[in-house]
Formats: sequence, C-alpha cells, structure tokens
Amino acid sequence: MARASGFVPSFTCNTKIVYGNNLVMRKKKTYEDDDGRVIANMNIEGTPWYVKKNPMQDKSLSGESSTEKPNNKETFYIIRGALAAALLIALVFVAVFFIFLLFCTQVWFK
Repeated sequence: MARASGFVPSFTCNTKIVYGNNLVMRKKKTYEDDDGRVIANMNIEGTPWYVKKNPMQDKSLSGESSTEKPNNKETFYIIRGALAAALLIALVFVAVFFIFLLFCTQVWFK
C-alpha cells in the first residue's frame, strides 16, 4: 500500500491503523507462552472500558466460599480489638509528648 511521504499514521488501537480515510485491519498478535491468565486486571470501576461481571464469577475466582456476617459475640470482639489498638496508639502519642515536655523543661530550656 502506497502512502504519501511524510504522513504518519494515527493508531486507534492494537488491531486498527488509520491511513487518512482508509482503515487497514491488522492481524492480532499471538504469543506462544500465553495461557490466558490475567496478571493485572485493568477492569476498574469508573474507567470507560469497565464491564460489570457476574458476582458469582468473582466468588469462584477469588476463592471465597460465602460472605457471612459475624454474630454479636464476634462483633463485640472485633470492636474491642479495634478500640484496644486505637487506645494503644493514643497512649504512645501521649507518652512521646510527655517525654518531649520533660526534655524541654529539664534539658533544653535550662
């Protein structure tokens, strides 16, 4: 196919090339080591190419058997653990602030 000198084709996707008003289709590349697995899924919600999947397919792919809600006892233990972790972090901040005050009053401002 002859093309004008200095003309650069614009690529619209992997399988189509546009030369001016002419659309030329290319063969899709095939790779010998491609086994069809998805390494990084680019189907992200909010992108123009997002395709909703059947929720039953997602469960079988991720290995989840069911999504049961925790009972009251388990919920209590989850909340208690989260509260204990938050209080521990707050205690560390208070201790560091207290040590800083002691350093300022006993060493730095003396």
